[in-house]
Amino acid sequence: MPIIRKYDWRTRIPALFECPNCGRCFELLAFTNTCACGKDYNQGGQGLAPRSQWGEETGESLGDILSIGHYEA
Repeated sequence: MPIIRKYDWRTRIPALFECPNCGRCFELLAFTNTCACGKDYNQGGQGLAPRSQWGEETGESLGDILSIGHYEA
């Protein structure tokens, strides 16, 4: 896994990741992290399935998935 800098839980500095798809570096800041090339990764740097497949097994819509962490009061 191309993690350049690990997440530091004491200072909350996010992990720095090099995308194996295009070589760009970016921080893993959220539940889902999208590289400029369009490939999605989780917080641990693992590649995710294409968005067209998200929710297929659970019946979730793309809107449901992308709203993770955003709660209405």
